[in-house]
Amino acid sequence: MALDSSKYVIWEEILRLDVQLGEFQHLVQFSQHAIELFPEQPLPYLFSGIGNYQLKKYEEGLNTLNSGIKLIVDNNELLAQFYMYLGDTYHALKNDKEAYKAYEKSLQLNENNLYVLNNYAYYLSLKSESLEKAEQMARKAVNLEPDNSSFQDTYGWVLYKLGRYVEAREWIGKALEEKQGASGEVLEHYGDVYLN
Repeated sequence: MALDSSKYVIWEEILRLDVQLGEFQHLVQFSQHAIELFPEQPLPYLFSGIGNYQLKKYEEGLNTLNSGIKLIVDNNELLAQFYMYLGDTYHALKNDKEAYKAYEKSLQLNENNLYVLNNYAYYLSLKSESLEKAEQMARKAVNLEPDNSSFQDTYGWVLYKLGRYVEAREWIGKALEEKQGASGEVLEHYGDVYLN
């Protein structure tokens, strides 16, 4: 199928569909075509970064995210998304210093980004770093979306790391009630918490 290379909006819609359908290989290929045709549009760079992240091509993802972020003008929400995915990509590369800097920038632009609040808190807790800050972020995420089992688990895990075992059991217990069935990670956390 040939696409009209003058109609950017059509390309963007296809990229959005690729994300929704989890077609990450196609997403990377199509976003690269879109970047070639529309090099001043930042969104294809974000989609390329997302696709490369999902395909575990982290260096490629960093390159496109860092290129695209320079094109953003007066769009803090989009900028916050770029920093969020930069944070995730740096974390996947085990570069926590850069990951945390990216998460901080994302939260400065959108302090209620639930995904960043949850992931940043969880990654801090895994390293037992800045646990009070992690607790505040995880609590904020679970307050903003109280029925999210992932947020419940993160909050419980941070509480566990803080030695607040009774509260930790309560929150991870809520995550276990997930209708789709609890993940292995939640079960592992519950087991760890129950030993204390």
